[in-house]
Amino acid sequence: MRAEDKQLEGLDLEREEELHREQSKEEELRELGGEEVRDAALDHDHDRDRRGVILGAIRAIFERDTVLVSGLGLPQREEAALGSLQSAVSGRAELGTFVYATDRRDLLEQALAVLQPNLTNAEPELLAMLGSFDDLTARLGGLRAELSGLEEAQEGIPAWEKQDWFGERRPGDEPETGATPDAALDGPEREPEPAQPSTLV
Repeated sequence: MRAEDKQLEGLDLEREEELHREQSKEEELRELGGEEVRDAALDHDHDRDRRGVILGAIRAIFERDTVLVSGLGLPQREEAALGSLQSAVSGRAELGTFVYATDRRDLLEQALAVLQPNLTNAEPELLAMLGSFDDLTARLGGLRAELSGLEEAQEGIPAWEKQDWFGERRPGDEPETGATPDAALDGPEREPEPAQPSTLV
């Protein structure tokens, strides 16, 4: 048994010496590199924090929470991508206006093009914030399928009905494509009734 104990102690000593050598090499590099090496370490921590904020925002958006993207302190490109993702998931633009399925699909693809590097390069513990990566992939697939179905349904709606249904019709707009006001559900516009003569004499 003593020979085995000596072997285990020898392995432990070797590991400790190797760890000590690695630490001394890092210290030498920091001394030689100066501020640049320290800045690189800070940049790595900053990138990790930024990715954590982005992944947390993505999770909240897919849970249908409203995220104030401008308050996250992210670069403009990533803020815009998160805003696009939020519009794609919710179906509403920043001001609450309706977003068509074709536009939502485009917004989703644009957002993913910017955010994908944060997903693929994130540390496993950060990805755990999203749940499983498979769950995120399933949610994205479901959203794409939902948008395709909505897109097909919206193609069959006449333009003037889209304006009525989705609140984009302005007062005084006439229905398009030869539809008459009589064909509308509420009928033609009525003329105001003339005022009744006064009964006071």
